[in-house]
Amino acid sequence: MCEKHPKSSVISVMHKNFEDADFQEEILRDAPFDLVISSSALQWAENIEELIKFSLKLSNNIAFAIFTCNTFADIYKLSGLKTFLPNANELVVITKKYFNIEYEVKKYRLDFEDNLSKFRYIKKSGVSGGKRKLTVSQTKKLIKNYPHNYLEFEVLFIHNK
Repeated sequence: MCEKHPKSSVISVMHKNFEDADFQEEILRDAPFDLVISSSALQWAENIEELIKFSLKLSNNIAFAIFTCNTFADIYKLSGLKTFLPNANELVVITKKYFNIEYEVKKYRLDFEDNLSKFRYIKKSGVSGGKRKLTVSQTKKLIKNYPHNYLEFEVLFIHNK
């Protein structure tokens, strides 16, 4: 994603772990910023509340897009796996502790012609967390029996009032 991001002298694209103490120390030297934007990254945080709280040290203005626990809800239900993605309502409560925000939860569907294409998309996109949690036979069964021609996504959009 960083490679594809637009380049400009006024844009800093950083490929770093936001939760790394050395990185946080480094970036605080340049703070405050006009705006902190996160698109599809915060859901990977080990401690999302601490990261949102840290964002306040960087700027009073935020714009976040976070995949939530209803992304791939049917896959999790059918597979019996527990989602690792955060709950939208809990994220709103957390973020309101630190920022005066407006938010919107949007649901999306992405259609596919066949089940194999859906699961290849998940693997290549990185939205699965990159960890194999099903056995090969469980994965084959899920691909064969998945009942929808789409994948569902839920995204929480948060920004300042």
